[in-house]
Amino acid sequence: MVETVKFNVGGRHFEVSRALIEQNPDTMLAKMITDTWEKDPDKRLFIDRDGDKFAHVLDYLRYGSIELPPTIPQAMFKRELDYYGILADDLRIKQLSIGALTQKFYAEFNQFNVEFNRQKKIHEVFVLAVECYNQFCANNQGGNSVSFFLNKK
Repeated sequence: MVETVKFNVGGRHFEVSRALIEQNPDTMLAKMITDTWEKDPDKRLFIDRDGDKFAHVLDYLRYGSIELPPTIPQAMFKRELDYYGILADDLRIKQLSIGALTQKFYAEFNQFNVEFNRQKKIHEVFVLAVECYNQFCANNQGGNSVSFFLNKK
């Protein structure tokens, strides 16, 4: 079973593997868990910082790099890293621009729209096929008739 460490950072709760924190032994986080975790592994360690930024700090530790959203300026993120005793590598910290996020949103929206229109055409073809079949059955009253219930909107 994986040993975990629990944090309460600015009211947000986090549970991360102890191994992740121990990979960075010179950080404040590693020192905190060494002192506290041994005594009570279920205790939630409180840090009076912004929990949203802490989530990005953990991602930086996990992946060794990060793409920050426009809401977190790079200088602010570096201050957070400094607070936790984590060395910042400028080459591994990228700032996503609003333009890049907008472009990504529209690309995903366009993919959704293409799939939606494809499904809509399939539905329209199916409705047409059912209408043709029912018309055929009505013209050939001696034939078998099948009822289909479709919501036409």
